[in-house]
Amino acid sequence: MWAGEKRYRSLLWLLVGIGLMNVLDYAATYDLVVRGNHREANPFMGFLIERQYFTLYKLAVVTVGLAFLWSVRRSMRPRHLTWLRFTCCIYVVLLLYTWIVFYFP
Repeated sequence: MWAGEKRYRSLLWLLVGIGLMNVLDYAATYDLVVRGNHREANPFMGFLIERQYFTLYKLAVVTVGLAFLWSVRRSMRPRHLTWLRFTCCIYVVLLLYTWIVFYFP
């Protein structure tokens, strides 16, 4: 078990950060792929973009997953927080790449 509220605070910030980056990723994907002339590289997301489920999956399912992680925070181990930090860092790199390559040529 985690000791102290500091870890819960860290978890909360990571989950909020991932949620915000998910919204930014959705906006960029919608702008570049749905309204623009770019193609989605992820075949699963490419399938969803062509259907009405794209917004539901991209925003609602991820939000439910983040809420679930918060609800089980008391049973999480420190290694889970490490994986969330890693996920957050990868998401930052992905968003920086997207914004630099596509919006600041």
